[in-house]
Amino acid sequence: MKPCKDVTPNLPVNVKIAESQDEYQTLCAHKVAGPCGATCFAVELDEQEIEQIKVSKRLYVSMLTFNRPMQPIFITGDSEVIEQVMEHYREQYKGAPGAMRVSGIVSQDGMKTIEEISKLQLVKFVHTKPNGMKRRGYAPVAQPGNVTLGEFVDFLGAKLAKDKVVEKVQRMGAYALCSYRKIKQN
Repeated sequence: MKPCKDVTPNLPVNVKIAESQDEYQTLCAHKVAGPCGATCFAVELDEQEIEQIKVSKRLYVSMLTFNRPMQPIFITGDSEVIEQVMEHYREQYKGAPGAMRVSGIVSQDGMKTIEEISKLQLVKFVHTKPNGMKRRGYAPVAQPGNVTLGEFVDFLGAKLAKDKVVEKVQRMGAYALCSYRKIKQN
């Protein structure tokens, strides 16, 4: 039995479990946002394993729980069924893959209330004014939607603002991804 590099055509890989842990095989999976953490993956059986299951009519499962309560599992051989299960959780929590439902976070201009965050980035910007003067700084930007949450002259101010957003999201029981990229805006 080996982990598949994909899940199904309709459930793209959006998380790799144990990717940097040498003691485990990387597990390519599809995770739906929401408090239950619904995650699915696929494994491929070799001919001998298929024959063993045909004879015994059993599938044996071993999981490391690290002395935590056993989590509910669902096992199927039907890709359409697993797609329906994941769609159920996606609809239940209305989140895009990797996104967190949030509330009370507003865009810099006050025009948008952010309802979902899949990525939170610190973006270096350069605004060029009509007179040619340039204004440089950093901004926390939420995805999806490329929504600017504020603009700061120094990196520290932007990082503190980003950290406040991350803390708020964590208090809601979710997490935020952070990256830094440089873009030029006019």
